Amino acid sequence: MNLIISNQTISQHNGFFSLNDLHKSAGGEDKYRPTFFMRNQQTQDLIAEIESEGKIAYDTVKGGDIKTVRQGTYACRELVYAYAMWISAKFHLMVIRAFDALNTGAIPVLDPYHTKTDRATAAQLQGIKDKVHRLSFCFRKTGSASNEMYNLLRVKLSLRNIADISENQIPQAHAILDGIAPHCEAYCDYRREIDEYALSTIIRQGLPFTPHLKRDLRKIGCEVGSRPDWVALAKLI
Repeated sequence: MNLIISNQTISQHNGFFSLNDLHKSAGGEDKYRPTFFMRNQQTQDLIAEIESEGKIAYDTVKGGDIKTVRQGTYACRELVYAYAMWISAKFHLMVIRAFDALNTGAIPVLDPYHTKTDRATAAQLQGIKDKVHRLSFCFRKTGSASNEMYNLLRVKLSLRNIADISENQIPQAHAILDGIAPHCEAYCDYRREIDEYALSTIIRQGLPFTPHLKRDLRKIGCEVGSRPDWVALAKLI
């Protein structure tokens, strides 16, 4: 029977449990990455105590294979409990109950990060959508850009749908979008330079059309034939 926490199946390997999957089920915040937990002195002391009894505390899989075992850190049950407690009391309780469900065959504990009481308000969600909308205007295909940004948020925050975002994930979502904002602005500057080049060099000076210019026009989303209509092209740009 699988160990399930927050609707996330926790991978197992040789009797150990994936801390990477636990990290995802806890919300996926960077500060709670298994790497930081394993470097903790208290964690090292616990590992030493477990191994002093002749047991193996954890196993690290490098490379891995999604069909057999994924790469990451796999820990014994004691370390799993310690990791959960390191994250929060709430998550610690979830893990304890999930193990109880695993042993008794009961229904796993429900995901508290997606309950109605913990979900972000409509205003908070709209704030995220507004920021995505503003950033997407840096690109010609705003719909595709928006989808990519929502996909990024879903992956980073372990969400099935952006509407499932919780109140405590709202600041992290803003931070993720703020982190990509400079790249979007840089692309806007680049596109503006190309636009100005196309207007001044191609249209206003009436230079003959060449494959080289066609390639440059494609960069700004303009598809033209072998005999372009300069007036229509100017409207496109």
